[in-house]
Amino acid sequence: MLSVAGSSSAVAVADEKGAAGNSSVQAGSEEKPEKTKVAILAFAGVELLDFAGPAEAFSAVQDANGNDLFDVYTGGLTADPVDSPGVVEVKP
Repeated sequence: MLSVAGSSSAVAVADEKGAAGNSSVQAGSEEKPEKTKVAILAFAGVELLDFAGPAEAFSAVQDANGNDLFDVYTGGLTADPVDSPGVVEVKP
């Protein structure tokens, strides 16, 4: 698994086997690539930019055929909502 840690959040990228990976499909191919799972981890005190920036960036990535390459979702230590300082409540 590949992890990138920010000041108060982390992004984990892994394929189904738990290894960092990517999928490639040639332009014009009707085959859709397997999406790489990206977990945006949130916890108490997470900064909005540290959470939303990576989520937006990974969600925007597409191959030459317009297929999304990443399956982006949120996660946390528990399913309980966490607060971003004074702005947003995040539900992992």
